[in-house]
Amino acid sequence: MTRLAGKVALVTGGSRGLGKGIALRLARAGADLVVHGWDPYDEGVSTAEEVAQAIREMGRRALVVQADVADSAAVEAMVGQAVGAFGRIDCLVACAGLVERVSIFDLTEAQWQRMLDVTLKGAFLCVKAVIPIMRAQGHGKIIFISSDAGKEGAKAAGAHYSAAKGGILGLRRGLARQLAPYNINVNDVCPMDIPVERWASRSPEQLAAILKDIPLGRFGTPEDIGAAVEFLASDDANHITGASLDVTGGAMIR
Repeated sequence: MTRLAGKVALVTGGSRGLGKGIALRLARAGADLVVHGWDPYDEGVSTAEEVAQAIREMGRRALVVQADVADSAAVEAMVGQAVGAFGRIDCLVACAGLVERVSIFDLTEAQWQRMLDVTLKGAFLCVKAVIPIMRAQGHGKIIFISSDAGKEGAKAAGAHYSAAKGGILGLRRGLARQLAPYNINVNDVCPMDIPVERWASRSPEQLAAILKDIPLGRFGTPEDIGAAVEFLASDDANHITGASLDVTGGAMIR
């Protein structure tokens, strides 16, 4: 499968969870990868370098970058590294973000601000940094990883998570309109209840309760999300912009 052959993708949050699955899927489709990680959030589960090594073993090129996406200077430096290594960025996948389970009664201002800084502001800063490159190339794909929480409210995570992901949806709409004249497509993939490393503490009873609300009868995987991102990153999606693609096993049927 090589429909992304010759493409370069930057995946933020690519060191673990959904970002890791997305990065590996894009590499299997032929893309070279810039794998972003940030040590304070890796928690020893999986490192960006391990992901990059797996990509190299597929015969693709991979660059590891470390940056706090909430820091504009760090983001500019990250994008500069990517362009220095590969000369281009065809696709930005803005996946980096936080998830926090906390009641509104206990939610602090500091928690609220950090959530928005990393999840929403971080996505904005990454877009700002890659837009000049994509404009100069005459094309580009920007893909946000949003969440059902931004559309219908988080069932488990805090209200600040829903607010940040809802902001991503609005950012996608506004950017799609503004960047369309430059042949830059802006879309998002909306997952729901994808078991990743942080799910390890959930009990069988908790998992069963979530599963019964998914019509297809199984949990999604990072590979499922990666497949959706691969499609939106490919030329097959050149006439799609401003769209949100639900990958939820039917759990968000309306």
